[in-house]
Amino acid sequence: MSASYPLSDHRSLRSSWQSFFYREEVPFSLALLRILLPLVLLIVVVPRWIHSRELYSTDGAAAPLALNYGWPDFFPEPNGTVAVALVSVLAVTLLMSAAGWWTRTSLLLSAGLFGYLNMLDCLSSITKYSVISTHFLVLLGLSNCGAIWSVDSLLRPSSLPRRRVFGVETRMPVAVVWPRRLIQLLIGLIYFGAATTKLQTEAYFTSDQLRWWMMTNVNRANPMGEWLSAYPSILIAMAYAAIVWQIIFVFISWRGIGRLFALGFGATFHFSTAPLLGIYVFPMVMISSYVSFFDEKDMLRIGRWARGLGLDQWLTRPVHIPKWAASSLAYVTVLLVTSAVGVAAEYVIDPYGERRPEGKYPLPVLEAGFFERIPREPEAIRETDKYHTVTIGTDLLGGVMMNLRNQFKRDERFLVQVSLTLLHGDQWIECNLLDPEGRLVQQVGQVVPRERLRAEWQFKVPPTLPTGTYSITVRSGGQEIACRPVEIH
Repeated sequence: MSASYPLSDHRSLRSSWQSFFYREEVPFSLALLRILLPLVLLIVVVPRWIHSRELYSTDGAAAPLALNYGWPDFFPEPNGTVAVALVSVLAVTLLMSAAGWWTRTSLLLSAGLFGYLNMLDCLSSITKYSVISTHFLVLLGLSNCGAIWSVDSLLRPSSLPRRRVFGVETRMPVAVVWPRRLIQLLIGLIYFGAATTKLQTEAYFTSDQLRWWMMTNVNRANPMGEWLSAYPSILIAMAYAAIVWQIIFVFISWRGIGRLFALGFGATFHFSTAPLLGIYVFPMVMISSYVSFFDEKDMLRIGRWARGLGLDQWLTRPVHIPKWAASSLAYVTVLLVTSAVGVAAEYVIDPYGERRPEGKYPLPVLEAGFFERIPREPEAIRETDKYHTVTIGTDLLGGVMMNLRNQFKRDERFLVQVSLTLLHGDQWIECNLLDPEGRLVQQVGQVVPRERLRAEWQFKVPPTLPTGTYSITVRSGGQEIACRPVEIH
């Protein structure tokens, strides 16, 4: 027996689908993203130019990603001169993309070069933002984002209907909305995938993962993160709020209050990663991509706000573009000249001293006995270095000790928790309660496997125990790791 559905519902679903992906609009938001994203990527591309030889060529120490999967020749490795030329062309195509000159070609060329060069350096160039940015560049290249606010739109005027934008009558092209929808879905699914990964990571919910990250300068200096790492209860609340936001983002970010919350929380989240974790480029990439959630009506509202601030004259100021800029020959010539100038500039700068009278810059001399130490077994980690904190309290929240105190009544239960560092092995840990004379009152222990970062023990104060100052000692590997006083009254 086959189910039947009302024809009107079928048409409504189909029309909604058509409207969601194929409705036409002026591509304001994609044009803005086309301007912002390449400028953000230039922050990392330009500093890498001087290191092109060592990062991406056979003259240096390229680390192709495919090599990790047994495909050593998956991507050809260029020589030093070609690598410098490619990074130079990448920088100029990103600039061209932002300016909107031969927009589609510039974006796709930028995506290809950016992805190719990153794949040649899996040690430092490949990151989350580089992968995400490459996808954004491809989707922008498939869109009509160069139709407005671009050199192309000034070179190719057309008989389009006039619309009022930023308070000025102008001709505006329209384009189908599906590239913007794909960018929106990509953002939402990235967050959803990140959340499903965190759901399988116990250390995320106990704040250990985030806390250790904050305590290091693995990215850049993060003094606020080091300060906040001392408050695990705040980190736990932040962790739960972030994962809920990542799960629901793709479902609520399309309109109304849901979109306001999703984008507002997301902007706050990404901004906070700079002072807390020392991350800068990734938040700029993601916050720039949020403009894809603004449709034509939203951008026109922003336009009215810009007019109120007097920005409309600056945004609509006429710009003269020479006619030769429309030629494909001019575009190719700029790319060739850029690659040649980039190679020549690197030759003149001579970063490795190859043309110095004294010869190449010498490598630093290693200290005596360095190579003799390499074959040896690694030095054992001191037992005390495997432990981070020992806390005493009465309650756990998300696996972290709360209600810290060291005064308890007879017949009252309390908890002792040990926090270990990331590099500990499988541990047998004893936790003992000693009386004021140092005699053993209670002794408990457990095996803590290497994947766990916390261990807890529960004690119950015997009702017959005399009042006084007792102590909790933690022992491991035959050594006393920590001793904490406990008041019994």
